Amino acid sequence: MSGRLAVSLNNDGTVTLRCDADPFFRHADAIRQLLTGSTAAKLDPDLREFWDRVNAVEAPLPGLSARAREALYGGYYLTCVRGFETFGREDLDRTLASLASNRITSGILASLARRTWLERAARGRYRLSAQARERIEAALSGGEQADPLPDLSRLGAYLRQVPTGRKWRTVLVLIHFLREHCGVEEVDQHLIGSCFQRLRGVAKPGGLSSLLSQGLCKQRGLLERGSRRGRYRLAQAGLELLREDSVVAKADSALRTQISRMARTG
Repeated sequence: MSGRLAVSLNNDGTVTLRCDADPFFRHADAIRQLLTGSTAAKLDPDLREFWDRVNAVEAPLPGLSARAREALYGGYYLTCVRGFETFGREDLDRTLASLASNRITSGILASLARRTWLERAARGRYRLSAQARERIEAALSGGEQADPLPDLSRLGAYLRQVPTGRKWRTVLVLIHFLREHCGVEEVDQHLIGSCFQRLRGVAKPGGLSSLLSQGLCKQRGLLERGSRRGRYRLAQAGLELLREDSVVAKADSALRTQISRMARTG
């Protein structure tokens, strides 16, 4: 770690640490291990990336204590990024322990449930309410300008030609359509969600963040991380899978023919 770390012994028996904030937070685990002689819990790269987004939020969730906010963000990470159905205090403690966080108590979760941030799923188990998910996603977006939607006028007909029985395959075919016929190389959960909202008779899949990062990227290897956090593009394995699919190839050919005819006739 580069940078200066000054330790001062105070008259009241306390210790004061002085250093630049940026290297301190980037190397907090190493500093804690140096001071305590203990090995800090390994921080999962996905959790580090997610918590960097949390720390960058300029307008945190209002009216909540710091620990309540940590519980909500931790619950969002477990359910919407990791794909947990529900979570409890022990899940949050294990997840947040590597962040040197305060312990989450059962009372905090019960209070969040009374205030409708959480919904009780079973004794000691919770899930985020729909309103909580929306507010957390709005906070994490940080007011970023959303990408304009491409022309989706042919998307519905295209998907009807490529029947998909599984959620992950529907999303993969949608990403392929955006790349092949709209010139969109990278997608995020907001763009995918907006596309589904404009399709009649096609429900928006739940847990898009987890599906993209875990299901299609980590587990299946069909997507790879894009140029910015939260963005993805088709990996080589995904491209090959779609190229070998005769139904997808037939739908691509039919759409190109239709576009070509319209271009010739004006």
